[in-house]
Amino acid sequence: MKTNNKVKWDAIQQKFFNLRPLKEKKKRMELLRWLINEDRRKRSVSSENLYTKVDFNVIQVLHDLNKSCRWALHPDKLRAQANYKSYLDSLVFSEDLHENRGTYFLLPKAVITLEEYDEAERRHKEQITVSRILAFLTLCLFLGTVFQAAISF
Repeated sequence: MKTNNKVKWDAIQQKFFNLRPLKEKKKRMELLRWLINEDRRKRSVSSENLYTKVDFNVIQVLHDLNKSCRWALHPDKLRAQANYKSYLDSLVFSEDLHENRGTYFLLPKAVITLEEYDEAERRHKEQITVSRILAFLTLCLFLGTVFQAAISF
């Protein structure tokens, strides 16, 4: 009787899990950042792992991002696998990862790519701030000119 209840409870949990979309919306650089963080986390577990390559595959990425095995029974699992495979393959093409028979390894260039991306994002945010300040100052000059013209008439 207990086993039957556990099976029913598990089926109910799976149904609710299937109602949610799988976590497959990570962008390419977010995925690269996650892979680098996972690589560092796995290497820091023991000193023996410091110089070994940490490998990843699509199934492991989906499992770790969704924090459960339930994604394997999700109706959108094939689409999610295809999306992450294309992201990982694009990182292989840009030489941030190395692929060997469906297993991916981080290359040192991945850290450089991520740092360049972060620097470009920082510059972009600075440019937006400067643009907003210039727009505000232009508006102030315009209003000052209109006010001065109104006074002179």
